[in-house]
Amino acid sequence: MEQLLTGLYKWFWWENIWLPHNCSWANLEDRNGGVYPKPRQLFAIIPYAFGMLVIRFFVERYIAAPLADFLGVKSVQRIKPQPNLVLEIFFKNCKKKPSQIRRLAKKCNWTVHLVEKWFRRRRNLEIPTLHKKFQEACWRCIFFSISFVAGIIFLYDPLLPSQYWYYMLEMSFYVSLLFTLGIDTKRKDFKAHVIHHFAALGLMFCSWSGNYVRVGTLVLLVHDVADIWLEVMLLGLQVCTVEVQVATLNFPAASPPSPGPTQSYLASAARLLHMPSDHALSS
Repeated sequence: MEQLLTGLYKWFWWENIWLPHNCSWANLEDRNGGVYPKPRQLFAIIPYAFGMLVIRFFVERYIAAPLADFLGVKSVQRIKPQPNLVLEIFFKNCKKKPSQIRRLAKKCNWTVHLVEKWFRRRRNLEIPTLHKKFQEACWRCIFFSISFVAGIIFLYDPLLPSQYWYYMLEMSFYVSLLFTLGIDTKRKDFKAHVIHHFAALGLMFCSWSGNYVRVGTLVLLVHDVADIWLEVMLLGLQVCTVEVQVATLNFPAASPPSPGPTQSYLASAARLLHMPSDHALSS
């Protein structure tokens, strides 16, 4: 078993895979004051990811939530259905509208109307609110904005420690997103989203281990600046959705309230940046 693990270790760190021709791992050893990246340094992303979760909690609660209330994206408290083990088991196995209402009503000793109301309330709990979507998009927008500015500063710094912290920032963020997959808004492209996170972490790990740090920093910068506008568009879509819901109400003697300047700005940004793709709309 030990020989097998040793063989796998040597194969994984084979120099022909990781390094250019005529270059070995011995060339990346620290010497003459020069410091080179080492893969073992990336183990620190796990505790940093938990720290990122704490920062996210405070940002969503004390920045994103008040901003959502200011823009009119209110938090909706949905009514929880009465606990019922039979209906809960049936709901988890078949989330679509059940066709066996009468049989379930007879089994629970309920009326058909009560069973239909239970399924309606239970389905509503699975739908994320606009307030929750706004908070998540606001957190990502703030992070990508900060990481983009930090990346520009670190890119012009010739010292490795600054770029190390940039890698720690980016990798801990994506690891924290993997930690919260179960509680975040579930996207339509959920599987592709998970693959994206693992691919991003794998590429950052490879670029750090192979000493492609400055090129990796530049690639991260390009992605971060694009993600900023994507999240701004998603924030604008949440505000636009609220405005549409208000406008569709029937006002007997008055017209719907006009949006404020901030709402108009976000709505305009959403219309300018909106692309009818599954990736944008599923968020």
